Amino acid sequence: DIDQSWAYFERIVLPRRMKVEIGDQKENEESGGETGGEHKKKKKKQILKPNFKYVRAPVGTTDRKTTLYPAWTTSGRDLADFGTGIAVYFETMRVLMVILLIAGLLYIPNFEYYKSDNYDPHQESSPSSRLSSVLRGSLICETFTWVPCPNCTLDEWHETPHRIAFLEDGNDADTDPMVFVMKNACEPLRWQQGLNHLVVVAFLVIALIGLSIHQEKQELKYDELVLTASDYSIKVDNPPLDAFDPDEWQRFFNQFGQQQQQVVYVTVALHNEDLINLLVKRRNLLQKLSYKIKGRNDKEPLQLAPQELQDEEPKLYSKLKTLEDKCQALLKKKYDVSAVFITFDTEYAQRQALEKLTVGSVHVAANNKKALSNPQHAFRGELVLDVYESVEPSSIRWQDLDETMFIRLCQRLVSYSITFAIVYAGFITVKNGFERGSSFAAFEIVILNIIVPILFRFVNLLESHPNESSYQASLYTKVCIFRWINTAVITTVVKPLLLTLEDSKSALIPSVYKILKAEIITVPLVHMLDIMGNIKRHVLAPRAANQAAMNSFFTGAPGFLGEKYTGVTKIVFLCFFYAVIFPSSFFFGAAALGVTYMTEKFNLLRSWAPMPELGNDVAKLSRQVFFPLALLALAVMSEFYWSAYPFDNVCESDLLVGDDYKAFERYIGNHTLQTAEMIIASTSAKNLTKNKSPPTFDVNVDEQSMIYRFCDQDFLERLSALFAFFYEEKNDWMSEDQIALTFIFGLVCFVVITVFSLHILWTTVLPSIRKGIGTEKYTTEEIDSKQKYSDQSPICAYIPQVKSRAFPHPLLACDIGQIDHRHIGWTDPIRGHAYYDMSEDVRFLTQNHEENDNKSGNPVLSVARHYKPLLATANTTKYGSMETRATGKRRTFRI
Repeated sequence: DIDQSWAYFERIVLPRRMKVEIGDQKENEESGGETGGEHKKKKKKQILKPNFKYVRAPVGTTDRKTTLYPAWTTSGRDLADFGTGIAVYFETMRVLMVILLIAGLLYIPNFEYYKSDNYDPHQESSPSSRLSSVLRGSLICETFTWVPCPNCTLDEWHETPHRIAFLEDGNDADTDPMVFVMKNACEPLRWQQGLNHLVVVAFLVIALIGLSIHQEKQELKYDELVLTASDYSIKVDNPPLDAFDPDEWQRFFNQFGQQQQQVVYVTVALHNEDLINLLVKRRNLLQKLSYKIKGRNDKEPLQLAPQELQDEEPKLYSKLKTLEDKCQALLKKKYDVSAVFITFDTEYAQRQALEKLTVGSVHVAANNKKALSNPQHAFRGELVLDVYESVEPSSIRWQDLDETMFIRLCQRLVSYSITFAIVYAGFITVKNGFERGSSFAAFEIVILNIIVPILFRFVNLLESHPNESSYQASLYTKVCIFRWINTAVITTVVKPLLLTLEDSKSALIPSVYKILKAEIITVPLVHMLDIMGNIKRHVLAPRAANQAAMNSFFTGAPGFLGEKYTGVTKIVFLCFFYAVIFPSSFFFGAAALGVTYMTEKFNLLRSWAPMPELGNDVAKLSRQVFFPLALLALAVMSEFYWSAYPFDNVCESDLLVGDDYKAFERYIGNHTLQTAEMIIASTSAKNLTKNKSPPTFDVNVDEQSMIYRFCDQDFLERLSALFAFFYEEKNDWMSEDQIALTFIFGLVCFVVITVFSLHILWTTVLPSIRKGIGTEKYTTEEIDSKQKYSDQSPICAYIPQVKSRAFPHPLLACDIGQIDHRHIGWTDPIRGHAYYDMSEDVRFLTQNHEENDNKSGNPVLSVARHYKPLLATANTTKYGSMETRATGKRRTFRI
């Protein structure tokens, strides 16, 4: 029934919220102990108006009325229900939109000057001007002249042959032809434009610093608003390999805190990823076989392929038997402990444990028990534990917890080698696209920006990451490198310098304009259409053999926060990169972020599959690395573009035609010229490029005309000139204002690079060193809520789970017989948790196979155990305590 699948999609896959009564103002004020007749009257009035709050409903909730989140009006506060990382992502996008809009408004003086005839008389005076009002506000120059350049050669203009012309001397065939080149004739850049740009640069520096501070405050705010398992939990990263017993860990950590029983959950993770991977593959294969059974009731997991399927699908059945044989072999092995997760009943106990046990990685590696303040804090009296606050349970990648640092470094080396190979392939593809036209290249860039990140998801699978935040940060780095180069850098590298200020379709600024328009229209449109999701739901699902197979097409599109962040930083980088020559890009960037904000929020609430609760790793990477790099690009390109103006490679030679009458006599007079491009085109039509030059044109030269020479203004060919105040070449194409401001921009580059280096050292390197040697102890800015974990029934626990695209919910990689099922974090109202319990798979594979029994008695799956508190606590509800905390704010609880 397709209607059941749509109901499944809406009620199980999509996020829903429920209304919870959190107590009225009367109750809160009574708890404060205030009295008084007037006050009592006020409280009586408030009794009639109970206060409600929406919280995210657990996946699969059926015993409460739930509703979908509003697609367009969901606030940033409500987005915190999806994790701090998601909430900060949308808040960052909103703030950046405002920053780019203000930067565009600050650029209005330059915008107005560039579109006036004071800069380019041709723009307003000539009816033949083809520029839109947006491009008129850029550095595009439509005014040019043809000047004599006797020593110029075609080799120096080989990329732009339409800018050089030759005229044979009819009186002497042996004489070299006269040479003329195109010179941009717009007004020189003035100090006013440089000052305006410096104001914008200063604003952007201050704004991004403010954004970084705002991000940190929002992270703390959202983390305080929502009480989660990580507020109560720690992770032990170096447990003894044989410490399988949860009771031993519970007894050790009960010493921290103020009550006898502090620990409520212990999860012992094992180094069994090979076994888990095979069990998941077996489950996936059985699920695939079950989809072929028409009308099958899928409320129990398929553990044995029916005889009819064995006959119909011999290859699949043979593959299943091979997997089962491998599983049975691995079930005989002994698996070491890789990590342990401890959840306390109070935040105070967690912080006490972290404060007492955090000694630094150097002391942990040396097992220096003297670094501990109390000898009892050594596990088993001999081991210094490596502990830190854990991330959210849904963010743990349980199969990647045991890899060593050396293995991870090798994995990074391989994955980044593939990354740079992909970047190079994308560069070549876009370069070839520009040869077919800027519109085609812009479309190609957008398509690559959509498709290649999917490829990077597979590249990222080569790496092991202990949690999803780390995985997303790695994905963010790879995709960001590709998108920055593919979107912004390649356009400058591919386009010849002399096309920078031209108005032709193949010129630089019109190409950037097309890319920005594509970012506003094409990218959000593709994401909104959700093409693959609609094909699955409308084409493939109706043809499924049974209900379970049909529901499998309604699982939602996967969302990757790291990939989403790159879309934001890509737009910011593109605007910063071309700010000098195209100030209007900031308005386009703000529009692109605004459209992206709305479409991404819609996709989160109506299209994407459930995402894990992510921390601040990606946001932290943005503010510590990529936003400073964008500012660095702004400073560097400001100096480069300002120093290269007027982008024509033509300089005065200090000679007039009349100064050497004998050498230049033949240049005097009226001449009808033909560009080198037209000469080439006469022999090879395919070499003809699109430009505005007529087949022939007239040039007049007199004795007072200046003789010009070739001078290389291409900054890409003189990268040593980055710091212009060290640059000694005679920049005689610059005006006095241009020389002074180029010096200032070069100084800004030096300052930005220095500050960026110190920033990385201070925020990343030094903290790592201090933590390593143990000089930086555990601290937190979060306020203790004074609430107990045991009172908050919906909060997830650290239950090992493995995601599979074949199932709507994760497979449970532990025996769930010793946990409270409410702490798993989701519910399947159709099948129940037992359907996803892989310990049943282990029992099935070991039954009647005594030789497969693990003789050591050690577990083959991770162990999770719940310890109920000794004393019941008051002021609780079914969905958690909603008491006012010390800050006066109400806290809700992550489901």
